[in-house]
Amino acid sequence: MSHYDTIFHQFNQLIPRGKFKEIVDRFHGDYKVRSFHCWAQLVALLYGQLTGQHSLRDLVTALRSCHRKLYHLGIRAISRSTLSDANGLRPAEIYEALFYHLYGLCKGRKHFRFTLPLRILDATVIPLCLSVFPWAKFRRRKGAIKLHAVLDADNQIPSFAVVTSARVHEINVARDMHILPDSIIVFDRAYLDFCWLKAIHLQGAYFVTRIKRNTQYRVLDRQKANRVSGITSDQTIRVTGAHAEVLSIALR
Repeated sequence: MSHYDTIFHQFNQLIPRGKFKEIVDRFHGDYKVRSFHCWAQLVALLYGQLTGQHSLRDLVTALRSCHRKLYHLGIRAISRSTLSDANGLRPAEIYEALFYHLYGLCKGRKHFRFTLPLRILDATVIPLCLSVFPWAKFRRRKGAIKLHAVLDADNQIPSFAVVTSARVHEINVARDMHILPDSIIVFDRAYLDFCWLKAIHLQGAYFVTRIKRNTQYRVLDRQKANRVSGITSDQTIRVTGAHAEVLSIALR
């Protein structure tokens, strides 16, 4: 049989088979399994995720359409019931352990030349069908959830993720987030809460954000800005107005 070295096959080679087998044995994932082993389940689910399949039926149909290439992936054509039973009965801890192992392998690959760890904080709304997910009501006729995530910019991998209702504001999740001392946190104006900024400072971390247009402040000092590097101004300011009152109350 001719060999098909597909991109998906090369992708699967990034997963250490020996370590995966060790994890499967630890949780007895292949106990009394005759043909559809955990590796085949993993490959099938990865294929469904990468190709955007919406159901197990779509996934099984897609795998059967390229059945000649499945042999070199270490799997064979499967039925929907077999895949459904495997997803329902096998320990999810197998794939959780594999995730954390791969996560550990990705650490330490520096992409930015920062002395301190750089974290990027943001959130996004994920639309859902309200008739299928009635618990995710966002607006009158719309359903959605909100994903809050922190990206480890040094390694280009997420270090924190929380899923909430779409109505939960970003700052409510940020206030409960663990701040790594001696780190730099980057976020947009949705997180501009001066009490939280003060909390970041007290925990020994730094932040980079954008100020809102209606923020009242007074310039205390001006430093020379290097416009060649893209910096238009370098100023030391003091917040005034209502924001200053909030800060003074929070710091008492």
